[in-house]
Amino acid sequence: MYDLEFSFVADQKFRELIERDLKELSICLENNANKCVLILSGSIIEAVLLEYFLNHDITTKTKPQILKLTLADLIDEAESCKLITTKTKNLSTVIRNYRNLIHPGYEYRTNEVCDIETAKISFSLVKIVIKEINTTYTSKYGYLASDIFKKIMNDNSAGSVFDSIQKKMGKFEIQLLFNTIVDSWVDDRDFLEFSQLSKLRVYFLKLKKIVNEEEIIKRLKFLVEEVDKGDESIVISLFELFGSDLNKLSLDDQNSILTYIFTAGGHTYRFSSNLLKFHDKNVYNQLGLYINSVEMKKKFTELCLKIIKNYDIKHKDKYLNTYRQLISNTNFDFDLSKFEQYLSEHAPDEYKIFHKDYTADDDLPF
Repeated sequence: MYDLEFSFVADQKFRELIERDLKELSICLENNANKCVLILSGSIIEAVLLEYFLNHDITTKTKPQILKLTLADLIDEAESCKLITTKTKNLSTVIRNYRNLIHPGYEYRTNEVCDIETAKISFSLVKIVIKEINTTYTSKYGYLASDIFKKIMNDNSAGSVFDSIQKKMGKFEIQLLFNTIVDSWVDDRDFLEFSQLSKLRVYFLKLKKIVNEEEIIKRLKFLVEEVDKGDESIVISLFELFGSDLNKLSLDDQNSILTYIFTAGGHTYRFSSNLLKFHDKNVYNQLGLYINSVEMKKKFTELCLKIIKNYDIKHKDKYLNTYRQLISNTNFDFDLSKFEQYLSEHAPDEYKIFHKDYTADDDLPF
């Protein structure tokens, strides 16, 4: 979108509106739809200023008062708060009455000009206003999430100074960086190199400790939605990151997620491939944390039994590690010897082979 940086927009709904209007603005500009450019330019500037005043404490006006301001009022207030320069305020004459262009009578009476030059000026004004607000925001609140994300992904030494960097970031930028990392993990998980994934996980865990809990709950609710009607890869990627936080959800939502994971991981026709995938994605060592019902205990047992029945010597380490992760990270007390006896009774031949390899490490002299 013409490389416009507006990470200062804290409200997600406003952000979506602004992004939509910017996309439409670029289309109108390219097609010489000059009147539309003027209207959209005014709308974008009004949205940007309105959002900033509502979410950043820089004006003495109350929220109800801010919501009643016209674009002309918002521009005057922005200049008085030093959010934009006096020069920019004076340039904004071209879009101050943009709303009136919707009415043909106004355009007819005033002979308002809607030519390509005016359209270009109004678009330039959008860029100037956003740039000035961004500069003001950065100087007041510190580093931008977009810049820090680039640094942590490209600079291997960033970890040594991250705590210092974090202190120079505003609260919103920290949350935005957290969400950027989560989005990158979910969207690009299967395309990133191991070193990049390691970086994302390290910084995710650091930021997870300090972000607003509402951000985590919002992601968990999205995970529930994806379980109901979404994509398996998104579910697994989110579970990797937030599998240890399911206790923030209701028991019904917890069980819905766990049932989905147990089912996806236990498909007989693709069990081996899923086991390898889920193992690499850190899924199994979190499954046992929320075994809160008889139904979940049954699914847990069935999965362990499938691991033994499908044991593949070619992937010995991953099968053994998966089983070890499952039984070592459980939230309920169970008799391990009794549990293993049950497994041996239901898969006697396979269990002998599996158990021999599983206990082989116990014979080491150290």
